[in-house]
Amino acid sequence: MAKVDWITWKTNTDEIINIEKVNNLLDKDIADLNNIIDNVYDNIKSEVDKGGLNSDSLSLNGESPSNVMANNILNNITEIRTIINNLSNKMSNQVLEQKKIEKEQLVTTIEEKIKEQERILENTKLLRNRISAGSDVVNMNDVNNVISSTKEKLEMLYDRLEKAKAI
Repeated sequence: MAKVDWITWKTNTDEIINIEKVNNLLDKDIADLNNIIDNVYDNIKSEVDKGGLNSDSLSLNGESPSNVMANNILNNITEIRTIINNLSNKMSNQVLEQKKIEKEQLVTTIEEKIKEQERILENTKLLRNRISAGSDVVNMNDVNNVISSTKEKLEMLYDRLEKAKAI
């Protein structure tokens, strides 16, 4: 399980792993690898079918070592293709799982920040209700400014939460 300790409530949704981008890169690299493997396979197969590595070449005691080795190589290439396909599938599944983990972490951190801001708002409103007119200790305008800015932060956080849940 990959770590996501870098995700905070400030993390933008575009910083979350991009499945499409990863899969496109993976597909490109696998296609490049398959082209190389196909080229090697086709060249060896052609030699097995048409000449230098067929069962009649360099026969020792009724067996052609070069043909046996060529067929082993062809079988190994087939196994490599299977391994590559399995690895590709596992990587795609892992990317999906990673996105799920990152999304959950982002949602959780935003929800925690919302709770914190709601507590600040609640406590500030309680403070405002306790301030007597003309208090020298606490300025009512300052308290109202804190309430206003906290409400703005909460609006921004709820917007971030909505975006995070949508990814």
